[in-house]
Amino acid sequence: MLDIITGVADLTAALFIGVCVWGNRMSRGGDRRSGVLYFVMLLLLFVMLASQGISYFLVGSGFSDIRMVLDDLSSAGYYALLGTFSYFLWTVCSKQTTVHRIWYMINVILSVGGFVYWLYLEHSGLVVVGADGKVSSSIYYLVGQLFGYLEVAILIMMLIAYSNYLKPRQLVLYLTYFAIPIIVSVLRSFLGGPNLLYLAMAICLFVLYQLEHIDVQREYLVQQNKLTESELAMMIQQVQPHFMYNVFNTIYHLSVKDPVASQEAIGQFSDFFRANLAAITTQEPIPFDEELENTKMYIYLEKLRFEENLEIEYDIACEEFSLPPLSIRPLVGNCIKHNINKTGHPLHVKVATREYEDRFEVTVEDDGVGYRMGRIPDDGRKHVGLANLRRRLELISGGSLEISGKSGGGTLAVIKIPKGK
Repeated sequence: MLDIITGVADLTAALFIGVCVWGNRMSRGGDRRSGVLYFVMLLLLFVMLASQGISYFLVGSGFSDIRMVLDDLSSAGYYALLGTFSYFLWTVCSKQTTVHRIWYMINVILSVGGFVYWLYLEHSGLVVVGADGKVSSSIYYLVGQLFGYLEVAILIMMLIAYSNYLKPRQLVLYLTYFAIPIIVSVLRSFLGGPNLLYLAMAICLFVLYQLEHIDVQREYLVQQNKLTESELAMMIQQVQPHFMYNVFNTIYHLSVKDPVASQEAIGQFSDFFRANLAAITTQEPIPFDEELENTKMYIYLEKLRFEENLEIEYDIACEEFSLPPLSIRPLVGNCIKHNINKTGHPLHVKVATREYEDRFEVTVEDDGVGYRMGRIPDDGRKHVGLANLRRRLELISGGSLEISGKSGGGTLAVIKIPKGK
């Protein structure tokens, strides 16, 4: 009767975990690496509980071979879950600081070793779990349990080492996730009885999943609000009356002395304006070549006005990456607006890209009057463009913007886009 009750409890827990698995996919939690790992852990736990629950219903039915296969399946899920959780915890800590991969690699090796050792014990007859749940040879069983205990010890050391980078609630939840299953496992090793280890892990992981899911949703809503604010600021910034007035004035004069060039300018301005309208309605990164094309259209229109006083150089070493729309064009616009006709020589602006092991970089530099950190031009306008660009880079691509003055004069702006974003 106890086996039936335990089996029902395991299958009921498997049902709840199955709902979590379905909910994880429906909410697109797998779009992020942590979401994928949550999905894998929930799926492994579902397999463990379902296998063990069915196995309890087969006690005394003569299907010993099937029970052994189910036990092997649940054991495989258990050790795989420990290894996956190690990688998950490494991922959480790596978002805050640099964490060496050796932490989870050791645990993956221990997971494989523990599963192989358990298979050997069970199929060699050195360990036999009776119908009452007691282990016939506890010394071998305890040696096998050391694999799991070592993994947990490494995870706890990782938590202690990087506790400063975790929220207090996260730290308590992760420690609880280890503590409760360990207590259940130790008690069963000495007292026997039904295996409640997987059920304890299910309860802990379910609570952990729900609380982390709430945090993800809260973070998503906060980011959406920030993006909305950035979009409004960007929309106001991009509708530049002075720039539009200058373009129309240039086209007007071209229509008299060079009608063909005037028609070309109208076409470029139409394409440029269409690209800007599309950009301010999206929250997704766009390919670099699209952003570069938009920038080139802007530069074309500005050169119609400044002619030989504006020189542009491109040094594009890589293009296979994405970044928020309207990231490069505002930087080029700042170079022209704050430096043109102020140095006594033509303004030279250079746009370049470089690829590194962990990131892509876009640089925009000029040989103008230079930049001083914290200097705000005294022109009566609100200068929110750079702050808005930094916010969009961080929220959309996890990137950053650095601006500095060059020693020989001029300004250097560097956009950094992490790989994998």
